[in-house]
Amino acid sequence: MIVCHKENCIGCNACVRVCPVHEANVFKIDNTTGLPYIEVDSTKCISCGSCIRICESGARDYDDDTERFLKDLAGGKQISLVVAPAVKIAFDGYWRHVLDWLRTQRVNKIYDVSYGADICTWAHLRYLGAHPGGKVISQPCAATTGYILKHVPHLIPSLSPIHSPMLCTAVFMKKYDHMTDSIAALSPCIAKMEEFRLTDNVIEYNVTFEKLHKHLEKMDILNAIRKGEGRKSKFEFDRFQGMLGSIYSRPGGLKENIRIYAPGVSCINSEGTPHIYRTLDQYAEESKSSLPDVFDVLSCERGCNGGPAVGQRYSVFKMETIMDDVENYAAKVNKKKSIGKVSLLHKEFDKKLHISDFYRNYSALDTGESVIPSHSDVEVAFRAMGKTTKLEKNYNCHACGYESCFAMASAIAKGINVPMNCTRYAHYITQKQGEDTQRLLEDISYIAKQLVNVVNQMSTEIGLVNDSAAQIGTSGDECINEMDEVSKKITELEELSKEISSVMRNIDDSVEGYNAMTSAVNNIARQINILSINASVEAARAGEAGKGFSVVAEEVRTLAARSKDAVAGSGKANAKINESIEGVNTVVQTINDSILMLVGTINDLKVTVDGSIKGGRSINAYMNEMSNVSSNIIDMAERMNSISHRADSIGGEERKRKRVADKYEQLINE
Repeated sequence: MIVCHKENCIGCNACVRVCPVHEANVFKIDNTTGLPYIEVDSTKCISCGSCIRICESGARDYDDDTERFLKDLAGGKQISLVVAPAVKIAFDGYWRHVLDWLRTQRVNKIYDVSYGADICTWAHLRYLGAHPGGKVISQPCAATTGYILKHVPHLIPSLSPIHSPMLCTAVFMKKYDHMTDSIAALSPCIAKMEEFRLTDNVIEYNVTFEKLHKHLEKMDILNAIRKGEGRKSKFEFDRFQGMLGSIYSRPGGLKENIRIYAPGVSCINSEGTPHIYRTLDQYAEESKSSLPDVFDVLSCERGCNGGPAVGQRYSVFKMETIMDDVENYAAKVNKKKSIGKVSLLHKEFDKKLHISDFYRNYSALDTGESVIPSHSDVEVAFRAMGKTTKLEKNYNCHACGYESCFAMASAIAKGINVPMNCTRYAHYITQKQGEDTQRLLEDISYIAKQLVNVVNQMSTEIGLVNDSAAQIGTSGDECINEMDEVSKKITELEELSKEISSVMRNIDDSVEGYNAMTSAVNNIARQINILSINASVEAARAGEAGKGFSVVAEEVRTLAARSKDAVAGSGKANAKINESIEGVNTVVQTINDSILMLVGTINDLKVTVDGSIKGGRSINAYMNEMSNVSSNIIDMAERMNSISHRADSIGGEERKRKRVADKYEQLINE
């Protein structure tokens, strides 16, 4: 069975290109790595191995039964071996030594499949003799048989009913040699595993030359064999040695056998993946009269000798030289055992073999749902690949692995491939991205120009703000100095206010003393007035003698009255003075309160101005930084403009190429 090591797959499509069944290859994306790989759909794969031969990255490999076979041998299981004729070009020419080694590993018996090939030739001739006019497709090749069973089941009636040489050998071992061992096949073919499964596991193990070769290399067994190069192997196959059947492994091997034994039977051969499967498709459409009696088909270009699991890659010259030697030897042996055109071997088979024992029944194999995309689905796929014109839909460059753009679009519609696997799609995406990039660059260019204008304007504003910030700092410093002067003046005013208060208190004290003096004068005047009244009374009593005293008393009373009036006037004046002093004290108190408030306000203002100065300095620093940023933005915008101009130039070249392509397409369509 073919497997994919996705970690090695590079998505080169080589496997798709050589595969006769494109649907067996499913394009996928690894969820972990995001990388593409091409998975194998085992239900559709025919295990022809073409992809393994073409894959240079080691992504394609296959599974066989080599390890299980060796393990079971080591465990004591009774196993006999059938060996394909192609063994003669495997194992670096040491094939006999390798088979010798397998005997040491307790392989019971080793049969030559060439003998089964001789049986296969005999059975074909006897079947054709019993069915005149019958037309058959040979089935020694498991890959071509698998192709018919899976993908062209309408050809099943044309498949030869005779088993392959390997199965003919195994049937002979079981039915005629009464073999009870399990049977393993040593072959160059990967597809044999499927053949054995479909024939009731008469052969239980498919051991390929290549995997066994690797095991022998790993265990250093082949190296030991090479060192003993001079030692000739005494190996011989058990029971019967094949004759002309030994050339079955080369292209047209069955055809050569039929020509020797029955020259009148028409037989043509075809081999090689690029041809055989297309030829099989044509076979179904051909009229029966144009078909040969036997169509000898092999999937591999060099026949089984060039099988995908041979392991040895000889040149065609060396390979043919080896097979010529084998054929010459077989012809000599056959000549000795033939009388005229009648083979003694076939006469022997007629006596002891029953042809029905070597018949095989066929059934079509289920490959899952076959999706046939509609025309509209294919058109959707074409559009997904960016293909809209007749020319684009028929580039047919084969880079995707398909024979045409239509086949690729159909694969996309079936869900087994994706548009990104098309090289023209990559060009389409690149062109589209280029156009999108051009538009983006135009937008960027426009934005860059706008950005330059904005930045230039911002730079101007930044300069103004910077100047204002500097002015704030300078004005703030001047304001601080002026407020310091005001604070000093207010302090002096506060001191003056205190002096005024002190003087007013002294005045107040003086007024109080003056009031006390006025009160005393008033009391004295009152006493004088009383004394003058008493003097007047006494003068009256004295009569003439008292007239002079009366005059004096009157003068004293007049003085007392005047003193009283003066004191009364002073009282009014004192009241006014007291009222004025209270007013002055009130004003002085208001001045003191205002001074205290003004001092607090100035202190708050100093804090605010100091913060403004610091803010101005921060603004100045920010503006300097913004100025640097704006310079960088201008540089970036200029670079974007430069890039845009270059992209515009590139876009112009791309548009020019597109015009040329459009003109070419127009000419093609015309």
